[in-house]
Amino acid sequence: MTNSQHEQILNFLLEVLQAILDNKTECRQVVYSMLSANVGKLNESFVDLLENKSIVFLSQGTPDAEITARVIVILSGLISECPFVIGYIKWEIAIAGYVRALLENLEQKFFTQKESAVLMNSLAIAYTNRIRGDKAENIEKAISWSELALQILTFDTYPTEWAMLQNTLANAYTSCPVGEKIKNLELAILFYKSALKIYIKEVFHKQWGTIQNGLGCVYLQCIYCGKRAEIEENRGRAITHLQNALQVRTREDFPQDWATTQNNLGVAYIARFHRVQAENYEQAITHLQNALQVRTREDFPQDWATTQHDLGMAYADRVFGDRTQNLKQAINCYENALLFRTHDNFPRERVETLFNLGAVYRFNKQFNSAYTNFLNAIETVEFLRSESVSGAEMKQKLLETYTQLYRSLIEVCLELAHADPRYYAKAVEYVERTKARNLADRLASCDSYSQNEINEKFSSLSFSDIQALLPDEQTVILEWYVLNTTFVCFIITRNNPYPHIWPPLQEQQQADLDALVVWVGEHLAIHYAQETQWQEQLVSSLNRLAKLLHIEQILSLLPESYERVILIPCSLLHLLPLHALPLANGSCLLDRFKRGVSYAPSCQLLQLATRRSEKLSIPNFSNLFAIQNPTNDLLFTNLEVAAISSYFDSAKILSNYKATKVVLNQEAATGQLLLANYVHFSCHGTFDFASPLKSALVLADAPLTLGEIFALELSQCRLVTLSACETGLTDFTVLNDEYIALPSGFLVAGSPSVVSSLWAVNDLSTAFLMIKFYENLQDSQTYPTVAVALNKAQIWLRDATKKELYRWMSQLPDPVSRRKLLKWIKSIEAETKPFESPYYWAAFCAIGQ
Repeated sequence: MTNSQHEQILNFLLEVLQAILDNKTECRQVVYSMLSANVGKLNESFVDLLENKSIVFLSQGTPDAEITARVIVILSGLISECPFVIGYIKWEIAIAGYVRALLENLEQKFFTQKESAVLMNSLAIAYTNRIRGDKAENIEKAISWSELALQILTFDTYPTEWAMLQNTLANAYTSCPVGEKIKNLELAILFYKSALKIYIKEVFHKQWGTIQNGLGCVYLQCIYCGKRAEIEENRGRAITHLQNALQVRTREDFPQDWATTQNNLGVAYIARFHRVQAENYEQAITHLQNALQVRTREDFPQDWATTQHDLGMAYADRVFGDRTQNLKQAINCYENALLFRTHDNFPRERVETLFNLGAVYRFNKQFNSAYTNFLNAIETVEFLRSESVSGAEMKQKLLETYTQLYRSLIEVCLELAHADPRYYAKAVEYVERTKARNLADRLASCDSYSQNEINEKFSSLSFSDIQALLPDEQTVILEWYVLNTTFVCFIITRNNPYPHIWPPLQEQQQADLDALVVWVGEHLAIHYAQETQWQEQLVSSLNRLAKLLHIEQILSLLPESYERVILIPCSLLHLLPLHALPLANGSCLLDRFKRGVSYAPSCQLLQLATRRSEKLSIPNFSNLFAIQNPTNDLLFTNLEVAAISSYFDSAKILSNYKATKVVLNQEAATGQLLLANYVHFSCHGTFDFASPLKSALVLADAPLTLGEIFALELSQCRLVTLSACETGLTDFTVLNDEYIALPSGFLVAGSPSVVSSLWAVNDLSTAFLMIKFYENLQDSQTYPTVAVALNKAQIWLRDATKKELYRWMSQLPDPVSRRKLLKWIKSIEAETKPFESPYYWAAFCAIGQ
């Protein structure tokens, strides 16, 4: 901003303040006329100047802080109520003015206690409505200022003002994003009902109507977060209170309030699905059109945009009338709303309108327009995600919005791909973008990386970038993705300009997704409740899973020349041993791809792993760092680590009670962990569903959390092995695009490869598998990758007879391990395959490069 522009804004501010001083109680019309002609000057500079204590009125030649403060308070109130000052700047100006007045009053005490408390109430209202900043912090400030004011404006001393504060607190708790939503709404109801102790209809009819409207809005929100059994009751309560409000909020006496309640009733009828659903939409449209009689674009642009949006929702689902005409009306209403729901002023509302508009265009088969609107919505969500957001519920809501938008955008890409197959490639790009953004958010929240470092790690991948991750023409990526009503598998090869998709769009059915969700739910329920039964049913369960995923049909699209596959699961599929899926010929996926079956959480992390692997071109077995049985309850772990360590030139082993977090952190900073080529954890793992970054490996003194794993420096490490219980587990309680588990942490920390387990595995079979796996790793010619070394060890364990196991044990380099295992095998029946069940060998996955 130039000095001239800054001077103009300063002069305008002084003129407005002088107009308030000159006109006193009659200043509203004068000030609004001045603001209307100079809306463009209400900007950040105006806020800065308002906060500047050097701007004061003079009284008889000396600065008069009291007059200045009182005039600024009036200005703040006028702007907060001004209908044509819209967007974030309204509340920034109001807050700046109120805060300055309160701070100056602290020094000079020119406001009475009552005046100060009323001013605190005004500040609380401004924070409740504030658009900028973290919503949770704003609401916290609103509640704090209200509670401070209540210390002065008590029920006995100032009952009317006390009731006013009850209303302010109710509004704050209605908007509160922190804590359980239904409990916040219950508190809001209590505060509204407390206000009614003073605001009786006969005496305070305007205020009584305000409280009735507020109660209607709270019960309307209860429809969506209360108990299912109470939904109909809450709808009825919402409509009753809103109709009560209209008894006093008439168009003649309170036109703006009347329009607000008409709009709220319209929204209530949209949500109130009874058997007469069609009539409810007609009632909604009538109420919303009533609201527009007052809420005109010229006089109340922000409110006009809100009603246009709500009217768009009503027309989009309207039952009566011509369907095509209704959809046109909906599109027109949403586009009207977007005139004022801009990226800067109302970003959250803009996302909602863009999403709804995209959905209408999609339903109307106008896929190009749907694509544009979904993409614009995502850009605005990215802006919101860049802001500080606190509160688990607020973050979860933003994640759900983001996931829903991306799924809709990807579905539209698949529709557009009928005419232009290049949209298949775009669909994959968006799949990767949403996964990468979710992980980037987690990294940002654990403070391990700067925003620049995160952006560098997770820049958007093009489809050609993804294809470049394939090392040759015999490798294929199978990437699954869960859409809104089904799931698909993208088949990505090196030379095809776009991916194939299974099932084809015209064959996709919601029944496939529903059946998969039910199967996974049953599979996990049996696993955690009846482990023996789960083990016995594992083979038949995997047969069922192979059919649900159409694995045979997917493989039929691949020539036999493909010898390696990289699996990128999504959502629930991260929990399942896809490499063990049985095939029609009696083999399984491991047998089909002789050059390995590996996993990746996403192509972004696969690219990160590939780059790290390229820097470690020569296999190096110099240094092993191992955590060994810190909880002292894993019977064969000591044997496992002893045998593995014999393959290395140098091994640093923290065993039993010595395997502490304190020592590990020391080794991470200056010791063997920093220099380790291979890192091996033989310990328990846990997953924290409430806070995934607190998922951890269990050490002797304290857990090593995922948030801390992200911060490790493993630049010399080739492989991290998590020979522990359920270290590959991720959150299966929600269907989103996020994969947050311990393996991701080690990939980000620098290791190009991670081996982890999907379930708690038998200690002995794990020892066998791990020893054979490390034995394979030594032979880089025969087993060139981690995936091949692990896969061949799994096949070996699955197929090995007692005789073959005995022969192998006899050749182990560590004599202690050899004696213990030979003693155990004598109890096994001759010619049996003791570890044939996938329970013993299928839990472990090779993740990364």
